[in-house]
Amino acid sequence: MKHTLLFHPSRLTLWLVAVLALACRSTPTPARGAVPAASGVSAVLIAPFGFQWEEPDWRALALSQRLVGVAQAQAGEAALFFGPTDVRVPRTGDARLTGDAVALLASRGVRPEDALLLRPWAERRGHAGERELMDTRGHSVGQRATEVVMYVGHVEVLHPATQDVVLEVFGEATMNPDADIIDEGADPTPELTLLMEELTREALRGLSSHGPPPRAPARPPTLARARLAPVPVDARVQQPSGRIVPLVLP
Repeated sequence: MKHTLLFHPSRLTLWLVAVLALACRSTPTPARGAVPAASGVSAVLIAPFGFQWEEPDWRALALSQRLVGVAQAQAGEAALFFGPTDVRVPRTGDARLTGDAVALLASRGVRPEDALLLRPWAERRGHAGERELMDTRGHSVGQRATEVVMYVGHVEVLHPATQDVVLEVFGEATMNPDADIIDEGADPTPELTLLMEELTREALRGLSSHGPPPRAPARPPTLARARLAPVPVDARVQQPSGRIVPLVLP
């Protein structure tokens, strides 16, 4: 299944393929994006994850922070990556940088125009289906109605300085109906997590191969060190014998 995204015709068209698998993995999904000619990228800010269904706020932060780790492992030597626990980033709507984001970038020697915003989000779709029941010998003993849940994940990369959409990739993953969550601390949506990790890597690969190469941020300005000239000191010290002699300091 192909997904077509329309961008400005002057931009470079890029096809990105998120190669995933079936069931508990992801379905092979082509995606399309565009990378305009722009300055080098020194930093990427990752917004809180946008669930299109009810989820607690901590899940949005946790998943985005996980994607920060993925991005650092993929391109940590080429650019700086910040997550929602580092700086406040709007989830939707206005893509402009907040004041604290600009201050954080300045402290790392990054200009606002050299920063990108990565916005991950997903929707959940469900439809009725049937599941075949098997006995211990592997023989079919009937069917049972079940709900097939599919996650559609998106990763949008925006340029806050111009409000342009630089790149977008998306893909699909089907939830494994046979998976049982035993540990309360386990990931409740592992298929979605794996999908978003792969889409994040795909977006970074797209930026690296079709956009201008990332560049290391400039060093922030530092205070110049003043060179102090030695100051002569006139001092006297009393020897154990009681004699007072001049003290010469090096």
